[in-house]
Amino acid sequence: MISVPNLQTLCWLCCDSRNTKAERLALMRMLFGGQVNRYDVHKFGLDADNLAVFFSDAGSANMQIVDEFHLFQEISSLRW
Repeated sequence: MISVPNLQTLCWLCCDSRNTKAERLALMRMLFGGQVNRYDVHKFGLDADNLAVFFSDAGSANMQIVDEFHLFQEISSLRW
């Protein structure tokens, strides 16, 4: 299982003028990480297509996209 920010969705939301400045800042933190420590950064934007390429290159052809894992409260549970 892997959970990553969906670049396409976050970009679409960031460009939506109906969002407040605070909401756009929250979206940017999802894109680039909260940056509260040296590990809380995102160095690459992923969507389903380029994530599938990485999995294929690593020898795994099976990938299933789900809305959320339902394992614990985390960012994939957030509804904008």
